[in-house]
Amino acid sequence: REPIYEESLMIAFLLLLAESLLSARGGGWKRWAPTTAKAFRRWWHPKAKSKAATLLLLLLLPVLAHAGVRQDYNAGNEAYRKGDYDAAAKAYESSLGQGAEKDQAASLYNLGNARFQQNDFDAAISSYQQALQLTPNDQDAQHNLELAQKRKEEAEQQKKDGKKGGQKKGQEKGQ
Repeated sequence: REPIYEESLMIAFLLLLAESLLSARGGGWKRWAPTTAKAFRRWWHPKAKSKAATLLLLLLLPVLAHAGVRQDYNAGNEAYRKGDYDAAAKAYESSLGQGAEKDQAASLYNLGNARFQQNDFDAAISSYQQALQLTPNDQDAQHNLELAQKRKEEAEQQKKDGKKGGQKKGQEKGQ
C-alpha cells in the first residue's frame, strides 16, 4: 500500500503564499516580475533575498524530512516485491516514528504484511493493531488482522496436535 504524499498540496501552498506576498505589496506579479533591471534589483535586494530564503527553508524542511521517510518506505516496498521480507520489515520499521499518521499507518500495515509472510503472526497482529489505532476504518488492516489471528490459532493447534501425535507414537512403541 502506498501512502498519499501531499507534495502537490505543498507546492500549491507555496505558490499561493508567494502570490499573496506579491499582491500585498501592490501590483501583483506584473509589478514584481523581473522583466526590467530596476524590478530585478528591487526584488533581489539582499534583505529581501535573506527573508525569502529563510521563509523558503522553513517551508521546505518538512518536505525534506519526509523524503527520508519515503526512501525507507520505498526500500521496504521493493524488498517486499522481491520476496525479501526480513529486509522489507527492517525498512518499514526504520520509516516508523516519522511522517504523518497516514504514512505511519501504511508503514505499520506493510510491516504486518512482511511479518505475516515470515509466519511471525504475533508481530503481524501487533502491527495491524497499531495501524488500526491510527486508521480505525481501514478494512484491509482489519481483514489482515483477523487472518493473522486465525493463522496463529491454526499454527498453535498444529503444534498441539503434533505433540499429541508424538506422545501416542511413543506410547505405542513402549507397549
